[in-house]
Amino acid sequence: TSSEEEEMDKNPMAEIMGDTQSAEATAGNAFFVIPAGKKTGDKWTDSTFEAGLKGIKTYELKAINNGVATVGVIATAKGIINKETQGMQLEMNMNSTGDGTMIVDTKSGLVKKNDFTSDVTGTLDVMGQSMPITMKMVSSTVFE
Repeated sequence: TSSEEEEMDKNPMAEIMGDTQSAEATAGNAFFVIPAGKKTGDKWTDSTFEAGLKGIKTYELKAINNGVATVGVIATAKGIINKETQGMQLEMNMNSTGDGTMIVDTKSGLVKKNDFTSDVTGTLDVMGQSMPITMKMVSSTVFE
């Protein structure tokens, strides 16, 4: 194993957060289908429930030019993740909000660019102790 994999094995937080990026979620970031009949200004929502987190995303079709769509995204997620790691039971209570913009090829559904900012707050409870959690994640992904 690589030293990075070994470090993840030693860090329970990395293990918990690593589970939130499944292969399915990663593929979902590379492809996006705009529902049929949507036009500039239209909004729609999607909800998920995965690993103890309930998420709601609101999309807005901001523009379409030459087969390329700009889609705004507002996301919230809330819930409790329970995990056993290194023989300890962990409970993470999370509340996340975020927003971003996707650039999507309307013919292929390929996401050309995805910019997203997210703020996470909550608590991590382990062995009778509770620690506050705050995170800010900023990502910009370009697919070629």
